[in-house]
Amino acid sequence: MVDRIVQVRTRSVVSWLGAVALVGVIAGCAVVRPGTTPAQARRLEAGGNYRQAAVVWALLAQHSRGQAQAVAELNAATDYEQAGDKAAAWRVVAILDIAALPADRQMAGALTKARLALAIQRPKWALAALAAAPQTSDRATRVRWLALAGRAQFAAHNPAAGLQSLIVRGRLLAADPQALLANNELLWGFLKVSPAWSSAVGFDTVGQGWIALVRIWRTAWEQPGRFSSQLAAWHAAYPNHPANQGLVAEIVAAEKARLSYPGQIALLLPLSGPNAVQARVVQAGILAAYYRGQGTQPTLRVYDTDGSPTGARKALARATAAGADFVLGPLTAAGVQGVVSELPRIPELALNYLPANLNPPDRFYQFGLSPEQEARTSAEQAVAQGLSRAVVLVPDTDWGARIAAAFTRSLTLLGGRVLATATFRPQSQRFGATLSTAFGLDTSTQREQRLSAILGQPLGFTPHRRQDIQFVFFAAAYNTALLIPSQIAYYHGLGLPLYSISNVYRPGAGASNLVGTHFPVMPWFLAQTGAVAATREQLAKLYPQNWVQFAPLYGLGYDAWRLVPLLTHGEQPLAQPVRGVTGTLGMGANRVIQRRADPARYTNNAVLAPVMATAP
Repeated sequence: MVDRIVQVRTRSVVSWLGAVALVGVIAGCAVVRPGTTPAQARRLEAGGNYRQAAVVWALLAQHSRGQAQAVAELNAATDYEQAGDKAAAWRVVAILDIAALPADRQMAGALTKARLALAIQRPKWALAALAAAPQTSDRATRVRWLALAGRAQFAAHNPAAGLQSLIVRGRLLAADPQALLANNELLWGFLKVSPAWSSAVGFDTVGQGWIALVRIWRTAWEQPGRFSSQLAAWHAAYPNHPANQGLVAEIVAAEKARLSYPGQIALLLPLSGPNAVQARVVQAGILAAYYRGQGTQPTLRVYDTDGSPTGARKALARATAAGADFVLGPLTAAGVQGVVSELPRIPELALNYLPANLNPPDRFYQFGLSPEQEARTSAEQAVAQGLSRAVVLVPDTDWGARIAAAFTRSLTLLGGRVLATATFRPQSQRFGATLSTAFGLDTSTQREQRLSAILGQPLGFTPHRRQDIQFVFFAAAYNTALLIPSQIAYYHGLGLPLYSISNVYRPGAGASNLVGTHFPVMPWFLAQTGAVAATREQLAKLYPQNWVQFAPLYGLGYDAWRLVPLLTHGEQPLAQPVRGVTGTLGMGANRVIQRRADPARYTNNAVLAPVMATAP
């Protein structure tokens, strides 16, 4: 036991301090004198001097063996933890052999080691420590063990096991309503940030109820009008579920707050000037979402920015003076730069982006239809399909350069490689010279010419493209994009998979030349039924003259309006991504809302088909 630990002699102190405790001593711990004993450590603990006590236990552990060493290590780790130094506590307990502890302390050792492993984000080490714990029938001990097990399992990306552990823990706490609610809140916090549950098979009724509840919560933002009816159906299906004991009421209150809008919202759009048509389209999308809202709606006031930085600043000043609680817009990049430095600062969702070298102020969010984000999605989808070596074809403009750079960075980070980047003039209809160079046909022809000169006679020859190309990524305006696949095929690229961005898609337009092309698409173009599809069809009927060309901008306005409450409440807006009509939306660096559109491809008759990511 502890009392068998031998006393420490002065000549051995320095070696152990160098390994574990020297930092603590330098930081102000009492110097350990000859004759250090467990009694000294206990006196320090009794006086609240946990750091000094931890140093004493660590010294004793260095000069002990077997059970005595293990006990001293556990005591040192416990005292370091009490002193608030979890890193030092882990350094001691990491080498603890739980089996070497006395039987009555093995559980404490396992729980301490697991708790400290979780503190340094090592869930697998925590699970290993818990697996070494002895069996126990003590209810309180099992409650502590299951709490750590559930946390570690969720953190180790095993949500099914984590859910099961916390369900069992909840049953042990059933007689204590307050403790049960705390357990359910812990479980719910993990469920909300876990990946989507594909199945509830293997769970009992309680587990199935938890999975059904989190599925309802995940769709609450996407389908707010169905939230109440879905909860009512859930209540009917799971009347005795433990979540009914307080948690569901908390979820309803939190969801109501999460989806509530500020009182007055200002909309800053260039309703006059060169971007007036686009502004009207975005406004129509915003109004479509506004009128689909539930309950009392906020006041919405619209201000014309005329598309200029000065106009945007004046519009923001008018909105601020009128008492706006939140600002949507401006729409143009110039307008966004015009307002970014204005004070006082109220929460704002700009519908375009700042230059990369400008940092946004607090509560200034950025959202748009970034083609660079779509290029990254295309790279990810290609790699998921087992393709990694690409040729890139883009216009020789700033727009094309940005898309090519985003695609190349993403593909490279995923382990792929861009073999060649070819450019063309924006209005070009012929890409032969560009494709010949990118595909290596020029090199093949040059080899033939050299060989013909050596032999002194012409050769029957067909140029061959380089064989390491696995796919082609291209980006272009819609009318230009229609011409590219056939010319890729003509220049010996027949059969190469083709990837692009959403510019290749026009709803309802024929695109037989693009059959087989993969590209990211907004989810609402794939929706066949439900509220999203109904809203899309309604907008298409209301604005037939603009729908085909500007359909994505309607979606931008629709999602922008629905993002407002999520950006108004909570310390970490969009920490959990949501499913919008333009894609899956989550918060990125510099408060840029990242949009991940759905991967799709053209089939015959220009029908969109969703593509599942299938890594080889």
